[in-house]
Order: sequence, then structure tokens, then C-alpha cells
Amino acid sequence: MTEQNKTSLERPFQTAARPGEKIITNVEMGYPGIIIGHAYVIQQQIHTPIEPSDEIKADPDYSQTELNKFKEAHRRVTAQYQRRYDQAGKLPVEFYDSTEQMIEAEQMIVSQLTRPGSTVSFADCKIDDIGEKAHPILLAIKDGKSAHGAIFEYLNQQKEKAIKGKESAEEKRNYGSVVLFNQQLDRLNDIILSFQAAINPHLKPNHIEDAPDGSIPVTPSIPVGDMIHFRRRDGKGTRIDGTVNCEGTDKDHSNIVGRSARITMAKTDRDTLKSIRNGDLMIIDGPQGRIIMDPAPETVAEYTEAAHNQKELDHEMTRKWRKTKWPRTKDGHRIKVSANTGYSDEYGAVDRVNPGKIGLHRTELTILGREGFGTTEDKWYEIFSALLDKAGGRAITIRSLDFAGDKIDTHVFNPNDSTEEREEKMRERLESQFRALLRVRNDKDTNKLHLMFPMIRTAAEFSKLQGHVDECASSLGVKTIRAGAMIETTAVIDDLAEMKAGFFSVGTNDLIPHIIDFDRYNKGAEKEYDPTDKRVISVLEKISASQESGREVSVCGDMATDPRYMAILIGTGFEHLSCGISRVSLIKELVSRVDIEKSYVLVQSLKKLPTKAERDQYLDRWNEQHLGLLPNRMLKPVHDHPPAPRHTHEHDQG
Repeated sequence: MTEQNKTSLERPFQTAARPGEKIITNVEMGYPGIIIGHAYVIQQQIHTPIEPSDEIKADPDYSQTELNKFKEAHRRVTAQYQRRYDQAGKLPVEFYDSTEQMIEAEQMIVSQLTRPGSTVSFADCKIDDIGEKAHPILLAIKDGKSAHGAIFEYLNQQKEKAIKGKESAEEKRNYGSVVLFNQQLDRLNDIILSFQAAINPHLKPNHIEDAPDGSIPVTPSIPVGDMIHFRRRDGKGTRIDGTVNCEGTDKDHSNIVGRSARITMAKTDRDTLKSIRNGDLMIIDGPQGRIIMDPAPETVAEYTEAAHNQKELDHEMTRKWRKTKWPRTKDGHRIKVSANTGYSDEYGAVDRVNPGKIGLHRTELTILGREGFGTTEDKWYEIFSALLDKAGGRAITIRSLDFAGDKIDTHVFNPNDSTEEREEKMRERLESQFRALLRVRNDKDTNKLHLMFPMIRTAAEFSKLQGHVDECASSLGVKTIRAGAMIETTAVIDDLAEMKAGFFSVGTNDLIPHIIDFDRYNKGAEKEYDPTDKRVISVLEKISASQESGREVSVCGDMATDPRYMAILIGTGFEHLSCGISRVSLIKELVSRVDIEKSYVLVQSLKKLPTKAERDQYLDRWNEQHLGLLPNRMLKPVHDHPPAPRHTHEHDQG
């Protein structure tokens, strides 16, 4: 990068609004990117239809006309879902079946709106053919309701049932069921909007998958299952790099996946969100936590240059570290830096950023948001084989399906499932993964494909799952594999010595909430998240001591991806960090700047500070002084970069 470009990064942006601009401040940012684009507002409002006058309804042909209107709307909506179903085949390999299943679920709801209570086919059905047992929509039309009103009334009754179920689940703090009911509501809203567009063409409902490349979707929330629509269908990275929302938390699964993919998810309040119009030009200023609406040409030019320079810095960092898998600290200690993945197209960056291995591959991203979906053993075989081929000889740790939180739990189970039914569904889905993974290892004669169990609570629970893997291996006639375990609950910590796991990985996304009683899905409580809490640091120190047993212990949670907390992990004794693949080069750079002894002193100092505010302030000052890391997670622009990493040591490369 030229000296001129470095200087432009150091120059502060225009702080006051230029004429015609509106600056939205105090915006929370998951990833501090600079995004310029036009707003794509996702339709959320459901318009209540207005019933025709009594004079119009008095026409003897009125009900038949409305029935014909409903049948035509149904035909159009069915065709719309069929088109979406056909397009699903263009997605990357692991998403084809999952998207197909989501659309099938919506098609099923639509098909259920046409069941007449007679033997007459729906296509030929006339008003006089509608029997007493016909579908409520058909009965309502026969009784004089408009087609639009009948559809709206019936589907909203289904929404009311889902809302009551959601409220009941919230009272019981059953957040898994809350996510399920939210998805049912989203699905019903989508269907209502589809019928409205078919009956009244001026209503144009839309979806995240319809957002143009380079636009900025504006919508209350992005379900994690919809994150696949941010990625290009040709498998070459992301097509949408920023979004504006008002719901969710910085630690929910959508934000974690977005941060890992360098998607800037800006969070503002609901009133501000409603004020954004479709097509508005806007700038998301991640480094300064603000959004600029209707920016002046001079502002666009400044931010275009800044975004370019930010990318150049990223490329420079990538070039600097692409030949070194394991970086060394300032005082010469080797730290392993691996990558977390969840999408097959992320593997295109593997050779560029050169992680030592894939420390975590999230398999639930394959099926998130697809209720009742179960990937077959052969499909998992195809997925795992493809990932191994793309990894360039690196090892991959496959995390088996995670039936918890806002992940796959609510898409497999029904709220009323018994314990036995839940266990059977889990066993079936895990078995398809275990068998596929064992077959790939055997067929490719490789030990590069590893297995890890999430949310382990006891040594006995681990042994039960390991036994299931051993049974699968025996039935296939292949060698078994010794799995690893994720440490995500406080209950398992005292069982680590007894557990027969091959390795451990710390999932801080769930572990920290367990330690400090923080609800990561509650927007009102997200400011309580605090990795600097003395209780958290003490638990991390205890876990890192497990490395003395000879088993590898890594950290693969969001804390390892967040550069702000890197020195704390080093200071508590961890020697292996697995971060989002987009942050690999940055974490390597920070490792090269940290001194282990000083990071240890940092940790001990934080434990002595009584309040979160004091610890945050101390950590930010320490990071800026010792690492050149600013509070917004950006590196301070410097003219004298640290020396390039050494490439002469063979053990640094492997």
C-alpha cells in the first residue's frame, strides 16, 4: 500500500452531516466494514383487505367470481413456489436439499388450502360443489367472503395460534420452541404476501433471496437459515456484504455466522428501520458505528476510497501471512491458528489465508431453517468428500449436528415430542453423519477428517456418543475414530479428566452465558456479555490446564474470532485458536505482536478490576498500546509494520 493510501486511512471522516444527509448514530456493528449500497426493504407489513360493499356481494355470480379468483391466485402461488424449488438446484451441493425442503414445507401449506369436501377436483370446483367439510377458505367464499378476505382471515387464525404458542414458550423460557414459532410466523407471512401479490399485483412481497447483488437488505431480523442467500450461487464468496436490522443480538447464530463471513450486520432501533425507504442510497460506517442516509457525492467518494483502502489492508495482511500456518508470538512461542467454516464456498479462501487446519466445520448450517429436514447418509458422504478435496490437504474437524439454541433443535423436533421421540430423531440424524464420515475416511484412506461432539455435559454422555460411532464403524467393517468434545457448559469441566475424548474445543458462545447467567438470545441482556468477568477468566484458566494431559485444547467460539479478546486467550494459556476464516490473517498478525508474559499480566490485572466498565477501558488501552488494536476492532494504521514472519522453520509450516 502506498504512503498516500495509508494517510487517507488515518484522516478522520466528515463527522457532521453535509446538506441533505441524515446520520444515524449509536449503531451496533457485528463486523466493522464499510458498505455502500441501496436499501432493499424486505416487505414485513401484512395489509388487511377491505371487503366489497353489500351491493357488489348481491351479484348472484359474486361468490363464483371470488372462487375463480382464489383458484387463479392459488395456481400462481403454486407456480411461484415451483420456480423457487427448481432454482434450489443451482445452490452449492450441501444446500440443495435443505432449500428444497424449506420450499416443500411452504408448498405443503399452500396445497392444504384447496381440499374440498367432495370428490370434485379443485380445479373444476364450482361454488355449488363445496360441501360442509370443505376447507374453511372455500366455505368462507361460499358464505360471501371475498377471496382476499377469506385467505387473510384463515391464515391469520393460524398466525394467532403460533403467536399463542410462542408466548407460552416464552413464559416457560423454552427458547428453542420460540425460534420454531417465529419461523412458522415468517412462513405464514410469506404465504399471505404471495397470495396478496397474486390477487392484487400492485402488492409486491419480497424475500432476502430476491435482494440484488450489492444491495443492503433492511429487515427486522435475518434467520440464520437465510444467511445462505448472502452468498453467490456460483460458490465465489458473498454477494451481499451488509444489512440493517433491529432484532436479535450480537451473539445469536446469525450474527456469528455473518461476522465470520465479513458481513457487516448493523443493528438500529425499530423506528429508524421503518424510516428507511426501498432504494435509498446509504453507507454503513462500521468503524464509527453509524449509518449515513442519502450521502452527498463527496461523502460517497470518501467512503469509496476508505472501503478500497480497507480491502487493500486486508489483502496486504493476507499476503503477509499466507505462507505461515502457525505464527509465533513476539517472544517466540508458536500459536496454532485454525479456521471455522460452515459453507462449502468458504474453502475457496483456505489457500489464501492458510489456516493450519479447519478447527470447526458447522454441519447444522447445511439444514438450518429447514423444519423436519434430514440429510441422508449418501448426501453427507458427498458433502464431507467435497470439503476434504477443497481443504488442500488440511485436516477438518466436523462438528456433528448441534441440537441446541437457535441451531437445528427447532427444525427437527416438535414442541410436544416425548424424550424418547427426541432421542430417536437425534440418533437417526447423527447416525447418517457418523456413517458417512467413517466411510469417507476409509474410502480415501485418510486421517484428516475428525469428528467432534457439541454440548457435552458429562463423561457418560460422551461415552454414549462414542459408543454409537463405534457401533457404526463395526457395522460398516471399518476402523472407528476417537472423537473430540466441545466444552460449552460448566457442568462438564470437572469431568474432563475422566472423559476419553481425543481432544477438546472450547465453545465460548455458550460457555460464557453458562458462567455468568447471560441469555445470548435476549436483546435486552446482550450488554451483560463479558469475557473479562473474573468467573469467565478463572474457568478458561482451568480448562487450558487440561493441555498438560497431552490432549489438544483449542478455542473455537466467537471469542477466538474477536480480535479484542485474543490476548486474554493467550494470557490464560491457550495455544490453539480457531477463528472465522475471514479473521485468520488478522489473528495471526495479532499473535505476532503479543508477548505471552505481558498477556498473562493483562489477565491477572483484569481479574482485580471490580466493574465491567473498568475492565473494558483497561483492555482497550492495553490492546491499543501493545497490539495497535483500536476499540472498533480495526488495526491502527502504522507506517512501520512489524517484520514479516519467518518461513525458514519447517514446524511453522506444518
